[in-house]
Amino acid sequence: GAMGDPGLVSAYGAGLEGGVTGNPAEFVVNTSNAGAGALSVTIDGPSKVKMDCQECPEGYRVTYTPMAPGSYLISIKYGGPYHIGGSPFKAKVTGPRLV
Repeated sequence: GAMGDPGLVSAYGAGLEGGVTGNPAEFVVNTSNAGAGALSVTIDGPSKVKMDCQECPEGYRVTYTPMAPGSYLISIKYGGPYHIGGSPFKAKVTGPRLV
């Protein structure tokens, strides 16, 4: 079977650059040109985040809500252990600590 090509996957959206604590941040992972493959998104930072992933025409819309300010590392992998271009993304979150 053909593996999805992480080189053909892109991600965009304000949520990759940052956000405000307690507010959902959103980004889109565009897998429409990459073929079938498993998508893996992990978000590491000063707080655990509740993450929601929904299919959309371009691929997947990912929403997460950070609860503490600081830097979050967003790793996006496709078709196995391979990062897509630009991953990991560094998002800077501001606002009060809510946890």
